[in-house]
Amino acid sequence: MIVDAFFPIDRGGMQPETVGTVHILAALVAFVCAILGMFVLTRTFKRDAGWQPYWRLSVALATAALVAFFLPSEGAWTGIFQRVFMGAIIAWMVLAARGLRPTCGEASTRQRVRVR
Repeated sequence: MIVDAFFPIDRGGMQPETVGTVHILAALVAFVCAILGMFVLTRTFKRDAGWQPYWRLSVALATAALVAFFLPSEGAWTGIFQRVFMGAIIAWMVLAARGLRPTCGEASTRQRVRVR
């Protein structure tokens, strides 16, 4: 996604330039990797007892992102589809962060005990 920040997308109706092509390819790679990562970690969530409460919502968000990824990228609804896609990814990241929070607290408590 950092690459996308330095390579702006071309404006509609114009012939694609190298800058716009780099932007689109970088975004495509990032989005595919995000969706794959969501499904890989969802599978892990199902297997791990500490993460099992999150796996059903995780698979629903990963599936929503996958479906939204393949929705039409042209037309009147394009902006809505993009927001649904990004919303599913961001919601999944929030879910994962929420699941990690207790783990981080336990690790910092263990470290404080060792230091004393």
